[in-house]
Amino acid sequence: CGANGARGMTETDKTASGSHERDPRDSDATAAGDAAGDAAGSETPGEQLQQALPQTPVADARADAHRAHLGRSLTHGVAWMGSAKWMSQLFTWVSTIVVARLLTPEDYGLVGLAMLFLGVVTLFSEFGIGTTVVTLRDLSDEQLAEVNTLALLLGLAGFALSCAAAPLLARYFDAPNLTLVVIAMASNFIISSTGVVPRAMLQRELRFRDLALNDGLQALTLAVGSVAFAMLGF
Repeated sequence: CGANGARGMTETDKTASGSHERDPRDSDATAAGDAAGDAAGSETPGEQLQQALPQTPVADARADAHRAHLGRSLTHGVAWMGSAKWMSQLFTWVSTIVVARLLTPEDYGLVGLAMLFLGVVTLFSEFGIGTTVVTLRDLSDEQLAEVNTLALLLGLAGFALSCAAAPLLARYFDAPNLTLVVIAMASNFIISSTGVVPRAMLQRELRFRDLALNDGLQALTLAVGSVAFAMLGF
C-alpha cells in the first residue's frame, strides 16, 4: 500500500507540474495575438477601413487615367475658350466699325444709350442660375426643367422691365426714337434665357469645345445681323 501511494503521489506531481509548464510555441502565439489586438485597438476606424479595402494596381491605374483625362480636358478647354473669346472680340470690333460708319452719330448714340441700360439689367437677369446648375451635379431631369422654366421667366421679366422703362428713358434723354431701340434690343433677354441651363450643363460636363463653337457662332451671327440691319436703315 505504501508503494502504491508513493507511485500515485509521483504521478500526481508529474501531472501538476505538466499543467504548469507551457509549450513555448503556444506562448509566442498568445503574445502575437495580444500584440495584434492592441495594434488593432489603437487604429482609427478610417485606418481599419483603408486596410480592409484592397489596393489593386487596376484601381490606381484608373485613378491616374482619370486625372490625366481631366488635365487634358482643362488644357483643351482653355485653348478653345481663349480662341473663341478672341474671335468673338474680332467680330465685335469689325461690326462696330462698320455700323459706326453706316449710321449717323445720332443713331449710333441711341444704340449706345440703349446698351448702357440693358447692360445694367443683364447683371440681374440670370440671378446665378447657371452657376447653380454647374455646382449642383445631382439635379434630376425634373429639377433641371424647373430651373430652365425659372430662367425663361427671368428673361421675360427682364424684357418686361425694359419695355416699361423704355418710354421713361426716351423722355429723360429727350430721344423719342430710343423707345423702340430699347424694346428691340431687350428681346435678347428672352433669347439668351433659353440657353442658360444648356450652357451650364456643357460647362458641368467640361465640353468646352461645344461652348467655344457656340460663342463664336453667336458672335458671328450678331455681327452679321448688326451690319445687315444697319445697311437696311434700321
